[in-house]
Amino acid sequence: MYEHNFRISYSQAGALGRLKLTGAMNLCQDIADDHAERVGVSVADLLKQSKTWVLHRFKMTIQTMPQRGDLVTIKTWYRPEKNLYSLRNFEMLDCNGKKLLSVQTSWVVVDMNRGRPLRLDRVMPEAYDKNKDENLEVSFQELLLPEKVDVKKTIQVAVTDLDMNFHVNNVHYLRWALDTIPVEILKEYKPKGVEIAFKRPAFYGDSVISEVGIDKNSCSILCRHHIYGEKDGQSMAVISTEWEKISREER
Repeated sequence: MYEHNFRISYSQAGALGRLKLTGAMNLCQDIADDHAERVGVSVADLLKQSKTWVLHRFKMTIQTMPQRGDLVTIKTWYRPEKNLYSLRNFEMLDCNGKKLLSVQTSWVVVDMNRGRPLRLDRVMPEAYDKNKDENLEVSFQELLLPEKVDVKKTIQVAVTDLDMNFHVNNVHYLRWALDTIPVEILKEYKPKGVEIAFKRPAFYGDSVISEVGIDKNSCSILCRHHIYGEKDGQSMAVISTEWEKISREER
């Protein structure tokens, strides 16, 4: 297990001064790469071998989002699954050790020349196996496409969307999904969960469609998001976001 302390900055905070969903996802990516670097399998390490990590699944469950200025601790640990997936979980705790949110992820190592996943025992160093933690469970759900489309936006992939692999960074798919949610919802509801199934990467210059179907009741909202290529219609990510009403005390 690896852990790191962070203070929630102004740029990471969004509505009502709480940590943004994209900010939480970025923090998880950062500590995962820090941990991987200590084992010798960071993105930078793998790129030297024309390989890279690709995020396959992401699931965040939120108890309470921290506020700007809060000091938090993020813990992360991993284990291999079926010699193909590297499962990695995270917990974010407040300064008193209370759990704020938890994240489950699944990653694969991909050969960048062939675009195919690789078996972990062929590419991972001995330190990877020595530092694994078997005490890790995941519970990913089947994600459904929206039955109706309430909001639809077209996005042009920009240079600032790219990561070290020259693919669109994982966080931007979530940002594109969130950008379809009407601001009136964000003023009245807070996030309770996010789940993402990544299908294929987007690249610089791609034209991407982000659409959402919104199912609303008196106390909660379920948004089903679909992100796909405008030209070929191929799915890039299927995303579910869950929201609950903000109480008077939280305003």
